[in-house]
Amino acid sequence: MQSIKELLNQGWVSVVIGVVGIVLAFVLYRRSLVQQKLSYVRSSIQLTGLNSQFSPDLKIFFKGRELELVTKSIVTFWNSGNATIEGGKIVATSPLRIVTSEGSEILDAAVSTATREANRFTVKLRDNLPNELECSFDYLDPNDGVIVSVLHTGNWRVNVVGDIQGIPSGPSDAGEPLESRLDPLFWLFITVMMSGLGLNLLYQVLKNWPNESIIGSLVGILLGMMSLSSAGFAFYANKPFREKPPKALWY
Repeated sequence: MQSIKELLNQGWVSVVIGVVGIVLAFVLYRRSLVQQKLSYVRSSIQLTGLNSQFSPDLKIFFKGRELELVTKSIVTFWNSGNATIEGGKIVATSPLRIVTSEGSEILDAAVSTATREANRFTVKLRDNLPNELECSFDYLDPNDGVIVSVLHTGNWRVNVVGDIQGIPSGPSDAGEPLESRLDPLFWLFITVMMSGLGLNLLYQVLKNWPNESIIGSLVGILLGMMSLSSAGFAFYANKPFREKPPKALWY
């Protein structure tokens, strides 16, 4: 019992406990907000061309002509909020759409996986815009979504744009596909430890002031700020605070 009291009396332990409490409070607060949010992740694989992962002997022809650079892109959409998104709220003058690189052409596209057919998520090529694929749906309840496969010319650069009433920020880029993400517990550990280290260094500087030398104080402050900056980066990259598609859409 005495050893536990001695441990809790150490400054760094209190700091770490405080940081964990702040992180958990932030997470719970964010989850309590009612919001509509359409998130997406995308990945691409080059089928032909100089950087292709396949044999250089692979040739792809489309409508009688050989294509030098062909890419397959996968875009996953899902409602990552906690309120229904109505398809009728998509702005007609700025529809939801997948856009490949400038000068490219979408050859084929289809919804390969859907959490629910009732959502009636469809895609179609836009007239006179060969690199844009328009998306529409009836509604998306929380965790409803689809996987869209797109075969196109050009490089891997694929964006999702469009305006939906009630979602002023537009579609949200959720980062890398799930399989390429690092372990969330790793990022949480780094965030907590770097925050605790940085705050403890600053605490020690203030505790020993003004007995500590100016150089020692400056070094302590500098190291503390660097640790807090590292914690901020880890917090930004922390995967538990980023949306993940429902398991039905993992690939």
